[in-house]
Amino acid sequence: MRNVEASIFFILFLFSLSFLNLFFGLMDSGVLHLYKPLYVIPFPDKYLLGPCFLFYSLFNFGLVSDKKELRKLYFLFVPALFYGFLLLYWFSTAVSENSYRIVGELVKMGVFRVNEYLYLLFILGIIVYLKQRLKQLPKYITLGISFKTHHVLLNTFLALVILNLILSTVDLIVHKGDDTMLFNYPHLIINSLFIYWIGFKGFLNPKALIAKSTLKQHPDKAFESEMEKKLGKILMVDERYKKSDLTLKSLAKELQVPANRLSEHIKEKHKMKFKDYINQYRIKKVKELLQEPQQKYTMVALAEEAGFGSKSIFYTTFKRATGMTPSEYSKRKDSDVRI
Repeated sequence: MRNVEASIFFILFLFSLSFLNLFFGLMDSGVLHLYKPLYVIPFPDKYLLGPCFLFYSLFNFGLVSDKKELRKLYFLFVPALFYGFLLLYWFSTAVSENSYRIVGELVKMGVFRVNEYLYLLFILGIIVYLKQRLKQLPKYITLGISFKTHHVLLNTFLALVILNLILSTVDLIVHKGDDTMLFNYPHLIINSLFIYWIGFKGFLNPKALIAKSTLKQHPDKAFESEMEKKLGKILMVDERYKKSDLTLKSLAKELQVPANRLSEHIKEKHKMKFKDYINQYRIKKVKELLQEPQQKYTMVALAEEAGFGSKSIFYTTFKRATGMTPSEYSKRKDSDVRI
């Protein structure tokens, strides 16, 4: 099964890239002049390129760690929404007037020139962020899916953005600030070649562009064994479970693996969710403390020592795991714990 989320964002990225070429082609050929409001078609293709490529990459390689992080990243679509509303306003104005006036005023004010730099710098920032995220990929993932193809895709996209920045700046200097279309020709030619390359690559081998919907394919047993070893050291030797604020994300960061990969590993290896997996260490610690001779911990102190965030969570978790309340377990073990 293909990765549906990655496929959707990749299609939207490719559509936006193609729309960009189509728009300038129609404008250069004079077709848009037949109905002037079309110069401001309300589709924010430029501001969709960066976020769509980012989400395609994150979903493709399983780097979306949790819903909270995902919600934050969705804010990257805000510029597209904002620019889309602006285009819609300009388009509706041009339609109502049936004229080129609004477009002419925008060109004179340099709105499109400024917008060119804004969206290119926006994409550049996203690519830099994405490159940092891709460094989190463990080696076995790069072997399991076509990471090399994505590497070429990402670097080509980066080169296109940098080229566009250079050409736009040169055009601006040569024409002394006038907004011309000359810089777009070499960019759009290379852009077209990029689109054809993606199509050719996808036709020959779809797996090179879209991975499967899970990272379980082609697992590296040596990597899995090493991760389990590190996980055991962090939890058993370093006793990191004692930190009540320990999360899947923080533990994955310490292990230098994607959070969802760690979650998958725990489910497959230990047949339980992350929360239950950590709590078993805490329950075990409580039992050890209860069995110590002359042990004088209160139940609240026991909960804190084992890493439980509150007394209520401690009681609920302990009873679910043992079938007894901490008090009942304490009496059964003939402990001296003060309740």
